[in-house]
Amino acid sequence: MERQAGAMPLQGQASGTGLPLSTLQQFVAQSMPVAAVAHSYHVDALSDPTLRSDARFQQFSLAELNELHHQVALLGNLIRLSQGDQTAAAGLGLNLSGFLQNRMIGLQLAGQLPAAAMQHPSVQRLMALTEMSNQQVTQYLPAIQQTLAATGARLPGMLVAGIAP
Repeated sequence: MERQAGAMPLQGQASGTGLPLSTLQQFVAQSMPVAAVAHSYHVDALSDPTLRSDARFQQFSLAELNELHHQVALLGNLIRLSQGDQTAAAGLGLNLSGFLQNRMIGLQLAGQLPAAAMQHPSVQRLMALTEMSNQQVTQYLPAIQQTLAATGARLPGMLVAGIAP
């Protein structure tokens, strides 16, 4: 019998894969609510016509959207694995790497945003939540690195310098 989509009772390592599934599940469980709230502030910021029409904010928004896309797909990979779909293991590395790459790009683009954008209350909240998320990435970096190594995906080197100590 197939499990419910939301149920992810993953234990320890995936047999023979070197994947720290229960730790990744914890990371996703902690990071998704932060991402959801951050994204809601991002959407609020996009309701401002000045921000919405700014080319730099559009680039930043694209990176943020791609980041969220990979984070949701990572959750999907974990759910699929919990349902016995071993083909989802490769997607863990791909989506972790995509999440981290887009985080790095988003942080770089945030540094290029005009002062008015950075002073917008929704953008300030978004950036505060991004910092909280960066701390979560740092906390789970050993499991992230282990997953990337086990799946052959790469860890964006500049990201570690920008997020992890």
